[in-house]
Amino acid sequence: MKKKFLASAIMFSLVLSILGIASISSAQVASISAGSNQSITLPTSTVTLTGTATASVGSLISGYSWVQTSGPVTGVIATPTLASTLVSGLSSAGSYVFTLTASDNSTPVQSSSSAVTISVNPAVTNPVVNAGLDQSIVLPASTANLSGGAIVLDGRTITGYNWVQTSGPNSSVISTPTTANTGVSGLIVGTYVYTLTVTDNTNATGSDSVTVIVKKVSSPVKNLKSKV
Repeated sequence: MKKKFLASAIMFSLVLSILGIASISSAQVASISAGSNQSITLPTSTVTLTGTATASVGSLISGYSWVQTSGPVTGVIATPTLASTLVSGLSSAGSYVFTLTASDNSTPVQSSSSAVTISVNPAVTNPVVNAGLDQSIVLPASTANLSGGAIVLDGRTITGYNWVQTSGPNSSVISTPTTANTGVSGLIVGTYVYTLTVTDNTNATGSDSVTVIVKKVSSPVKNLKSKV
């Protein structure tokens, strides 16, 4: 009889132990995601982090916590205890990692973490373009020479020029629109605006405009003599 009672007690204890383990296991955080990796380019220095977490059956997510785990400067996490938050102050180019931890309401508390990477690219430096000085010509002259240029930074190189007429009384002829310097012809009286766009080897572009004013010949002033 004692042996049977002891065996029953051991079996009961084993069953409780198994149930206890199962209860703890079912209360673990089932899944968590800190969201997709993102990329921004300065001067943009803010991102929105959107995380998600799902608790196992029988428990609920009770808390979130965002922390920055790496990066060239420390960003400002607006609402670190929410699943979604704005992060600002990512003012230096580089790679930033933010980690989201979610906890549930089980006993003991179960938690899981996930990380997301934010890549901050350097600001794009556009070519600094100079389309030249404004000009004025007088008919019968009907041509002008446009002289443009550009400065590129960060070791970049210029890959293309493009002149276009952006306004004027008629459509003039641009001799070589894909060079820095070009002639324009077929001008009549009025004001023309030409825009030079320069592209560098990173596909960054910059533009500047020049004005050409075409005047008509002034009529000679006649001296009128009074009759005596």
